Amino acid sequence: MRVYRRQTNPVPDGASISKPTRAGIASASWRDKSRRLHYHDCQRDKEGVWRILSPCYYARIRSETGTYTLLATGLDDLESATNWAIERQKEHDLVRAGLQTKQGIVSHRSNQAPYLDHVRAYLDDLKLRAGADHVKAVEYRLNRLAKELGYKRLTDIDPIQINAWAAKTAAAGESNRSVNCYLIAMSAMMRWAGAAGRTTIVLKGLRKLPDKATRPRRALTPDEFERLVGAAIKRKAPARAMVYRVAAGTGLRKEEIAQLTVDQLVLDGAPAIRLRAEHTKNGKADILPISADLAARLAGFIGDRKEGKLFERVPRPLTLHKDLKAAGIKRVDPKAGNVDFHSLRKTYVTWLIIAGVNPRTIQALARHADIRMTMGAYTDVSQLPTRAGVDMLGNFLTSYGTSTSTPTRKTNQSGDLAKVERKHGVQEAGGSNPLAPTTLGLTGSELTESLKKGAGSADPPSNRSLLHDSLTTYGTTTSGMSKAELLKLMAEILHALDE
Repeated sequence: MRVYRRQTNPVPDGASISKPTRAGIASASWRDKSRRLHYHDCQRDKEGVWRILSPCYYARIRSETGTYTLLATGLDDLESATNWAIERQKEHDLVRAGLQTKQGIVSHRSNQAPYLDHVRAYLDDLKLRAGADHVKAVEYRLNRLAKELGYKRLTDIDPIQINAWAAKTAAAGESNRSVNCYLIAMSAMMRWAGAAGRTTIVLKGLRKLPDKATRPRRALTPDEFERLVGAAIKRKAPARAMVYRVAAGTGLRKEEIAQLTVDQLVLDGAPAIRLRAEHTKNGKADILPISADLAARLAGFIGDRKEGKLFERVPRPLTLHKDLKAAGIKRVDPKAGNVDFHSLRKTYVTWLIIAGVNPRTIQALARHADIRMTMGAYTDVSQLPTRAGVDMLGNFLTSYGTSTSTPTRKTNQSGDLAKVERKHGVQEAGGSNPLAPTTLGLTGSELTESLKKGAGSADPPSNRSLLHDSLTTYGTTTSGMSKAELLKLMAEILHALDE
């Protein structure tokens, strides 16, 4: 085995050469055509010509086949280069003696390489097969595992340690699905390293966390939301507070908000946001209406800006966690569910439902393909006004006498009321009110006509208050009548009853 520096090109003519050392090495200096000064070590060859020496050392060792080969050490220090050459010679000797395979030698050498070197090589290969966002996410997960678990080399990777980290991270509030992504990234990199001959380590025993253990998101109450916005402002982040308002006021996803530009805002007339197809999840362009209040806030936020990103950045999960803590909002609740950025989209849908917006309209605003998604996963049932609904039912039953007894209806000889019932398919069920709009399922005009017909055939003492309550409760909402029109209709019907 021999370790030395190779002789390369001849020293240029006119170069200044210093007195050589005992080893015959001298220092040469010269200027090139651009007048740049060069310094290099040089040595005479067998013919007496001064030649430039390579900056790094080479090692001449005996390979596993018995022949000599020249290897570049990549080191400029003689002692380090010598130690490197000794290790390589031992490896070749083991292979030649049949005590080790060449692949095993390569894998052993690769296992001792820095962990981050393997990560960079894996990501370079992954870029050829995956998108930039996926590569960036994988890089973050692999680097986080290395930082939190202290990985320096592939031999440091321990599946038992990773499983313990996963359980601890999930217990701290991260969803099982998110934690599983870290396990998938590590497992995929180790499979790639094995297939590339970089390691013989087979990573077994990684246990994914069950999806059923994940907790659903919950919506924020109006009070909680205002506290969250206030916390962001107190932490001197008014732009982040506006991000929260846009998320809860439009239902836009985090990625969609991050791509918004000022020129997409329509703040005059009917305020809206023009969504571009390349930024939406379904790949379709859309116009999303926004409230006048949000439009006014956005106008004040953008000021004189006409173009550029609406927000420089959207809050990272850790930033949101700090805002929630400052606002006194529980981020993880085993019963109610977790609060994350996507919870603001659920908040948007839930508030629309509480406000009484038509479900089909809510589906369109949320841009869901299936209304079951809108009414299911994106509705926080715990915030729905269930008590008010029950009270309305009680008032309904009480006003028509169905809560205690079954009223007796009388019809005249002409059978006008029976005709109306047959027309609208009303069954004479016990205690049902034939004039109730919810029972008849009438449009505004049909309701008005039916009530007029029913009034002439109803028994005045028993139905006078019934008609009054029915019109008062349902007149404006079902038929779309104004207050003046409702009072006029009531006067006509009550006059018919008196006759």
